[in-house]
Amino acid sequence: MRQNGMLKKRLWRFCSVIGITMVITSGCSTDRMNADITMENSKLDTLSFDELSQKISDKNDFILMVTQENSTDSDLMRRTLVAYFRERDVVPIYELKLNEQGDRVEDASQAYLKFQDIVPHFSGSVPQCFYYKDGKVEK
Repeated sequence: MRQNGMLKKRLWRFCSVIGITMVITSGCSTDRMNADITMENSKLDTLSFDELSQKISDKNDFILMVTQENSTDSDLMRRTLVAYFRERDVVPIYELKLNEQGDRVEDASQAYLKFQDIVPHFSGSVPQCFYYKDGKVEK
């Protein structure tokens, strides 16, 4: 039980760090702020819908970051999260790129709908993070 409380406390700290970072960096240059984190070393393991469904059914603990390629907000969040989690090594973090879930342009809009079936808490905008504990989204 104590472990669950510690994990929630770490998750709360994580959300606070992300919020503060986004507010502070809204007027700053991301090149200067993340000079030591390049796009190459900020890559995360990516998941497909099938892999995500498997992790959920296996009741794994992980953080899912939902992004889009060529999104400035997604890039900033990715760079921030990678730095944070490499320092702390709390739980695995994965990325699901919604606009890379098909071969055609129409597939991107279908990906949003399919993802909302898998994760009902998804609001439709990116980037978003979801924390999975025992295969369920923690609120």
